[in-house]
Order: sequence, then C-alpha cells, then structure tokens
Amino acid sequence: MAVDYKEENNIATITFDALDSKVNVLNAAVLEEFLGIVVQLSPSVRAVVIQSAKRDIFIAGADIKDIENITDPSDGKAKSQAGQRIFDKLEDLPIPTVAVIDGAALGGGCELALACRYRVATFNPKVRIGLPEVNLGIVPGFGGTWRLPRLVGLQAALKMILSGAPVDGPTALKMGLVDRLYSQVGLSQRVREFVEGVIASPASCPAQRRGSGGNDMSNPIVHWFIFHQFKKSVLKATKGFYPAPWRALEVVRRSGRACSASTWLKSRRQALELECTAFAELAVTTISKNLVKVFYLSEKYKKLTIGDSCATVPNKVTILGAGIMGGGIAQLLSHRGVWVRLKDINYEAIAKGLKAAQGVYLQSVKRRRMKPFEVAARMAMISTTVDYSGFADADMAIEAVVEDMAIKKKVLAEVSQHVPAETILATNTSSLSVTEMGKVVKDPSKMIGFHFFNPVNRMPLVEIIITPQTSQETLAAGVEFAKRLGKAPVIVKDAPG
Repeated sequence: MAVDYKEENNIATITFDALDSKVNVLNAAVLEEFLGIVVQLSPSVRAVVIQSAKRDIFIAGADIKDIENITDPSDGKAKSQAGQRIFDKLEDLPIPTVAVIDGAALGGGCELALACRYRVATFNPKVRIGLPEVNLGIVPGFGGTWRLPRLVGLQAALKMILSGAPVDGPTALKMGLVDRLYSQVGLSQRVREFVEGVIASPASCPAQRRGSGGNDMSNPIVHWFIFHQFKKSVLKATKGFYPAPWRALEVVRRSGRACSASTWLKSRRQALELECTAFAELAVTTISKNLVKVFYLSEKYKKLTIGDSCATVPNKVTILGAGIMGGGIAQLLSHRGVWVRLKDINYEAIAKGLKAAQGVYLQSVKRRRMKPFEVAARMAMISTTVDYSGFADADMAIEAVVEDMAIKKKVLAEVSQHVPAETILATNTSSLSVTEMGKVVKDPSKMIGFHFFNPVNRMPLVEIIITPQTSQETLAAGVEFAKRLGKAPVIVKDAPG
C-alpha cells in the first residue's frame, strides 16, 4: 500500500508513503488507490488532511516513466484525464481538505495540493512547490494550468508554469499559494488546530476561495497586457525552439476565456480539455523524449557517489584569482554557506571579483529571490587578501587565474606551500593538463580539476578532471562538494576540452 488512511475524531488523514522508495510519485496504481479512498469517505468525516510520511518530500510528481512511455497522443490524453478526474473529485468534496507540505511538492504533487481547499507548509528549507513540466517538454496535465492562476493570480502562475522553477515556503505564503507556515516541531498539533479552525469557519467554503488570486484573470485589459509581456519573454528564452512554454501560455490564455462560461464546473471542464490535449500532443514529441533523457542524466549525476561517500566535504575554501570567474565562484560558494578567502595580486583585482559576486546577488534581490540583509550576510562570508594569510586552515584551494600553464603552475606551486597537507588543490582550467600542473605541487594525489562553466551561478554542471595520481579520497570529496553546491558533477579524464 502506497497510501494509508486513518480517521480520528471524524477527521480523515491520508498519508502517502511509497514502499521501498525515498520519494512519493503519482503513478497509475497510486492514483487509483488514492481515488478509492476519496470516493469512499464516510459521511461523518468533517475534514481531510493529506500528508507524506517521507522526509523532505510531499509528492515528487508523476512517475517520469509513465510520461516516457507515452507514444500515442490518445494514451497521453487518457492518462491526463484520469488524473484530472481524480483531482476534480478531491476539489469537489464538500468538506475542508488540507495538504500538509513538508518538503518537495512538484508537478503532480503540486497539482494535488492545488486541488485541496487549503495548503499549509513548514519552514523546512527543503520545501519546494512548483510545476516543472516544461523542463520535460510538456505542460501540467492534472489541472495545474487551471487551478494555479485562480489561486495566486495570472502573473505569478505564468511565471511558475513557464519557468518550471519552484518556490520555497516563505515565497509560497507571500503569494497565497499556501495558507500557513509552521515549524516542523509540533506540526501535527498545529495542523489539528488549523483544521478545527477551518471547520468552525463557515466563510471558508470553496465558493469564497475560488478566484482569490486577484482581478488579473477577469480584467480583459490586464489579461491582454500580461500575456503580451509573457509572449515576449518566452520568445527571448526559447528562440522558438521549445514548444512547451508556448502551449502552456496558450492553454492558460484560453482557460481564462473559459471563465466567461455560466458555471464553475463548465469552465473547469473546458479548461481541462485544453490542458489534456496540449499535454498529450507534447508528450509524444522528440523534444519531450530528449528532455526526459536529459532529466535522467541530470538525476544520475546529482546522485553520483564515489566509494562509501564518507569523504570530508570542504567548508573553508580559498580562491586564487579574483576575476569574473573567481568572483562568480566566490558568490556560489558563499551562497551555499561555504566560507571563502579570495586572493589576487592587488586590491584593484579583488574589487573586481567582489563586484562580480555582488552583481549576482543584486540580481537575486531585483528578482525578489533574496532580501538585502541576506545578501549582506552571504557577502560577509567572503574575505580577501593579497598574500597567503588565512590559508593555513583551508580545506580546498581553487585556482581560477588566466589560462596560461606557466602562470597556473607558479600559483599552484606557491599555494601548495601555504596550505595543510590534506588540502585539496583544484584548478578551474577548461583545457590545460591537470596532470602537468600536479607535477609542481607537494602531493599530486590532492590535485584535481574542478571546472565551472560561466556564468557559475546558472550553469548546472561541474567537470571534475582526474589524473593518474588523483586519490579516490580527493575525487570523492570533490564529487560531494559539487553536489553541496547544487551542481551535477561529471567525472572526465584529463584531456583538452
């Protein structure tokens, strides 16, 4: 059983807990099991709480294998419609339904939560709520294009759907995607109190909560302007090569027109037909199949481990070279909670590196992803020097100077004299021989290539270049460090390019 049901004091609790898996996914069997519970609820049940027994996971989404195996649009449409019908049943329950999100609620997991009348989340930093389907070359297929705009407003919904980027708990609360944020400590008690509160409040019925996302769905002028702006941004981002964002935009636009229908149910039916048709047609495209392969590869390398994966992950890192790349690396490391010591030959060069790091952070503030005080705290994790002071306790030293073998060997030879014997020595080279550089350091087994791509904060891969002398311990630490930085580590041999 992947779905557990309990009832206490006339409050039902549905718990997702997939057997032999770290995550919950919505495959056909799980959806049918869930539907069986929903349609057989006792008339005495006053409310339904939906939660997960998995740590840091609500529901990770639909089973990617189900999407991968769709080769006929009719099959894709049938699968989408099946999920839509189940979530419609959930939405139409005459009693309060509450999704408790204490981790990732993505794709179908987000759509299930949207079908609930209420959503509460926790302050857990692992909370991520979103609709990433466009990254697989499809559109949401279980009602997400219909429900999200009506909950949070057209502009916020389109931003989430078209980018595929999830939001954290505080952002979800601010935009109205969740109703409460609670501490993980005492969560069950807080949820019980919330449920009792909504049961006692007759004003919190579905009719009052529908369409609470604002006026941008019904105002034709605002509606036109928003879609006009998003069309431009989609064209700029995709250059016309990826159809999923365009179809998603069109589905949401035409769903807005369905709001003029005489009843809520008629509007929903029309909108969901648009959604499942788009889902089915996109799921069979070569682009979608290729993006699914990319997803599998990305997940493979994100989970990559070397040996027993008990390597010590660097927490204090020095960066040699404060140019655009050095500043970008410093920003990434500090953003991930790593203490950074940035070195260059003079303070003018260091100022350029700090400016590069600050610039990335300021973009996050501009996009409302960070607060100014958060930027100040992260920038404070970057210290600077023009000598080797502060290198005595470095766990890792990353060389990011110009692509010149003589200069890189000189820098690495110097730094190896000023760091402890256990310090990992890494070069950010894209083409020069790491083996050759290893000849000038005290311990070649600690030498490794650690190649970031530019811009560092956005590119998902890190090349980890090994030499015949690189130890397994050094490699394991490098892989785990890349994963800590949120990057996908790709191990490559020491060869040009």
